[in-house]
Amino acid sequence: MSTIGEREIKKSLHWFFGRTVLVVGVVALLAVVVVLLFLLLNWYVAPTKPSERKDLVLAVAQILGGTALLLGLYFTWRTLQVNREGQITERFTQAIDQLGKVEEGQKLFEIRVGGIHALERIARESEEDYWPIMEILTAYVRQNASLTPEEGQEGTEDVTEEESDLEDSGRKLETTKPPALDPDIQAIMTVLQRRTLFYGHGERESLDLHETNLRGADLRGAHLESADLRNPLSSVDEYYGITKKQLEEATGDKYTQLPPDLKPPTHWGVKTKEQPEGERAHSLTSQDAVHAKFTGTAQLPYSPGREGPSPGWALIHPRGII
Repeated sequence: MSTIGEREIKKSLHWFFGRTVLVVGVVALLAVVVVLLFLLLNWYVAPTKPSERKDLVLAVAQILGGTALLLGLYFTWRTLQVNREGQITERFTQAIDQLGKVEEGQKLFEIRVGGIHALERIARESEEDYWPIMEILTAYVRQNASLTPEEGQEGTEDVTEEESDLEDSGRKLETTKPPALDPDIQAIMTVLQRRTLFYGHGERESLDLHETNLRGADLRGAHLESADLRNPLSSVDEYYGITKKQLEEATGDKYTQLPPDLKPPTHWGVKTKEQPEGERAHSLTSQDAVHAKFTGTAQLPYSPGREGPSPGWALIHPRGII
């Protein structure tokens, strides 16, 4: 305890003396500037009468007053900026804490949804924090609405138990409707739906929502340009993936990566050559590779018609193929 106390005292003294030296240095610099300014004006004007000397002193005083006013405005603005950044950081931390809120092993959806909307507001207010927040939200969806949920992941045990009970009772599980999304996942999809920026228009990267269960999500008007929506199970299991109807309600482009059984809606304006029918996730054109090199990192599948280091997935980086 004594060692910690000594360290705190040393830090306080170091901060105090550092601030003192800074203040003294600024005062000395201002004094030198005032003297030099007075001597310069005195040499330039060369007053010979008492009234002229008085006017010279008033001119110097006005210049110094204006300079002090400008400095005061600058430091006031800077203080407000620092306070605002501190408030945003504090709100960001609280929202992240809410996003992972759990009680007795169960999600507290009302608190998590509140954290999601708090992050949305921060993203609107802070341009610097916008994309990190989008990355956090999409990563949350990939983790909590994954097609291959990890052991112990919330939201999967109840469905399994229900299926087992129905099988034991001899009844078939109705599959006419996909399982409803959890409130936190739908809240994130709503945030993504409402955003006004998208890839190439304010967003430096594309949304990564590959291998996620988005069926039932409200995507009306959502910008999915260059988004990664690849999903190998969408054509196998009606419970998973994204549907044609959802795509028709959203907006995308030729760089939007879709499941192999889906093709871009007509209103996207994508030609067949730009995005091959049903094979978007398995075959990309050389134009796509050029686009990826110049616009950001993207995952492109290997194909015999395109150069690549080896079969499998090729990672295209702005500086070339990795």
